[in-house]
Amino acid sequence: MTEDEEKYIHFTSCISDLNDAWNILRAIEEFGDRSFFVGCSFRLALIEYSKPYGNSYGTLKQRKLDERFIPLEYMELHRRILVARDKIHAHSDLKIRNARVLVKQVKSQKYVGII
Repeated sequence: MTEDEEKYIHFTSCISDLNDAWNILRAIEEFGDRSFFVGCSFRLALIEYSKPYGNSYGTLKQRKLDERFIPLEYMELHRRILVARDKIHAHSDLKIRNARVLVKQVKSQKYVGII
C-alpha cells in the first residue's frame, strides 16, 4: 500500500465514522425518548464521533484527523466529548466516576448499591 492509498483509506474511514455519528444523533432526535435504545445509541454516537480524532495505526504511519478544522467555538465541546469517550463511554475509568459503595440495613435485609 502506498502512503497516498493509506491516507485515502484513513480519510474515507473518518468521513464514514463522522457520518455514522451524525445519523445516529438524527435518529435519536427523530425518535426521542420513545426508544429504549436512546442511551446506547447516544454512547455509540460519541464513540463514532471520537474515532477519527484518536490514533489510527496504519501500515506506514500513525494517523488521526487534525483538529484545526474544528471551529474554535466548538473546541471545548469537542474536547469534552473525547474525554468522555476515553474515560466513561469506551473505558471504565473509576476515578472519573467518583463512585462510592452504599450499604444500608433495612430491618433484617442488607442492601448494597453504588452511587
